[in-house]
Amino acid sequence: MIWWKKIALDVVFLSYEDLPAGDPDDNLALAELTEMGLRCKTIDWRGDHSDLVRAKVMVLRSCWNYHKHFEEFCAKLEAFSRQSLLLNPLALVLPNLHKSYLLRLAERGVRICPTYLCKQGEQTDQSTLLKLPSGYDAYIVKPAIGLATSGVAKFRNGQDNSAALIHIETLQKVGDCLVQPYFNAVEGEGEKSLVYINGVFSHCVRKAPFQILAAAGHAGESPSVALPEQLELARLALSTLSETPLYARVDVVRQDGVDYLMELELTEPSLFLSMKDGSAAQFARAIADRISSVMD
Repeated sequence: MIWWKKIALDVVFLSYEDLPAGDPDDNLALAELTEMGLRCKTIDWRGDHSDLVRAKVMVLRSCWNYHKHFEEFCAKLEAFSRQSLLLNPLALVLPNLHKSYLLRLAERGVRICPTYLCKQGEQTDQSTLLKLPSGYDAYIVKPAIGLATSGVAKFRNGQDNSAALIHIETLQKVGDCLVQPYFNAVEGEGEKSLVYINGVFSHCVRKAPFQILAAAGHAGESPSVALPEQLELARLALSTLSETPLYARVDVVRQDGVDYLMELELTEPSLFLSMKDGSAAQFARAIADRISSVMD
């Protein structure tokens, strides 16, 4: 028997224990899917799913503790992808979980925020920080596997960088980390998130500096406008992918008149559906189209 003949659910959104009912922003799309007559459910990705009947599609959404259970998360993604159509697919998600993907994008001609990778076990000293571009008053140290502000610290650029080196060494005890110049433009024009659904630009949102981990719309975000140059940068970044993602969020900053890619989010980004009329319905239709492609 073909496996989908035994399915009781059409769409499952994957969340985490602190949002057992899912992000209210994502639930706007679930409501649209339910209105279409599809059977939907939100689950905690770490929960006991032994009684969960297979779903046609499982969508990675607010899995906002994956960095704390990384090996378990990767194993669960493998398992979910064997029983359902996982979106985004493993081929896009797994390389995107470690932020060294930024360096690969740079090799493909994408202008990223200058990034230096400090590998776990690698010796780090003052010379490490000197490899960053000059002319910046501060820099950021962050885990290579992480989200929001977890493990992220800002340091003033100066002669004595001992505090930054201590933080780097602390992060290196559990994994790799990144060092990047701090763009003060995030406090002015701001970091912009360009949201794409099925490869099509939907809307743009300005994020707050050092944005806290919170449900969409509750961390200081506001609607914004993407400039043509920012759309082109996002297009170039997306063109490097092996397939069109169900969703993507391209985060960019304009510093001194130049646009830089900060993140290409393919795993669990807020899509800010509540900030653009029609975007929840657009996202729901994109999911429904993926279901149709599975059943064909």
